[in-house]
Amino acid sequence: MQFYGWSKEELLKLNILDVNISEKDVARKFEIISRIGRQKFEVRHKKKDGEIFDMEVYSSMLSVNDQDLIFEIAHDITERNQYFRAVEIQNKSLKEIAWIQSLVVRAPLSRLMGLIMLLKEGVVSIEQQTECLEHILSSAFEIDQIIRDITQKTYGIKDLEKIMSPNFNHISTNVHVSIVDDDEAIQFVHKLLLQKAGISNFVSQFLMGNGIIDFISENNQTDDVHIIFLDLNMPEIDGWDILDFISTHTLLRKAFVIIVSSSIEEKDKFRANSYTSVIDFIQKPYGLILRLTF
Repeated sequence: MQFYGWSKEELLKLNILDVNISEKDVARKFEIISRIGRQKFEVRHKKKDGEIFDMEVYSSMLSVNDQDLIFEIAHDITERNQYFRAVEIQNKSLKEIAWIQSLVVRAPLSRLMGLIMLLKEGVVSIEQQTECLEHILSSAFEIDQIIRDITQKTYGIKDLEKIMSPNFNHISTNVHVSIVDDDEAIQFVHKLLLQKAGISNFVSQFLMGNGIIDFISENNQTDDVHIIFLDLNMPEIDGWDILDFISTHTLLRKAFVIIVSSSIEEKDKFRANSYTSVIDFIQKPYGLILRLTF
């Protein structure tokens, strides 16, 4: 009664819809309880002061003096739901960042590396060097703008953390962002972008699959959350082996995996999506260096 704000006398005079804000939810709850006897529901309740909040309600039918009564135990889950909604938005932002890393940055980075190779190999004549340097500068500015866009998305994630209830700190998390790829160039791009995003202190890099498996095993507490950018095709322990490890071993908190792979096979996408830990499948170029023929 103290939670809702009414006195015992006031509460006894209320109609059920004075607390439950949805008549449809009430009707559905009565129908289910009458049919199966007990059930758990998520509903929205209203306090005396008009504040609306989320409730998890355990309901069961009791018979007292030949009268059917509904007994309920209710828990406030408003802050928990706010947290889950914030995590969903964060995951969406991370998917967008992974897509930018694997696709949008490909064109200017490939141009940049191709032009640098030309200069390094001495293919560019003295007359062509000025034009070549202009193209290099243009590609660098383009990459810088992409990084600025990613940084802006990261600020949005940080803003979500600020608006989350301060009373929800008991669900503390250690977020581990990891990159698993045997291609050092891809590792470099990921690292560069994440540094610009301002979260480089939370990034772990692994060129071999056994590294991430050991890392997950060593960081497997209730407050450890893993976000993994994972390549599929690697020597010895590949991406599939890592996904199998995540799915078959008991993790105290869920791992979120974003596949960043050169595979264009639909069967690989279908197989990857069969793992509950996979939240997205992003294609990357087969190579980052622009190949030119003369």
